[in-house]
Amino acid sequence: MKRILFWLIIGATVLMTLIYAGITAIVRRSGRRKENEKNERASGLMRDARYAMIK
Repeated sequence: MKRILFWLIIGATVLMTLIYAGITAIVRRSGRRKENEKNERASGLMRDARYAMIK
């Protein structure tokens, strides 16, 4: 009985980590496009700020 419970817990943790890794990979992949758009906007603002500082 203890052995079954032990392997059940190990199996559950492995499954949960795999699911978690899959979710984070999907979120990262979909989030990258949005981040790139934000970075382009931010870099434009930073460029304007630098020019203002130089002037």
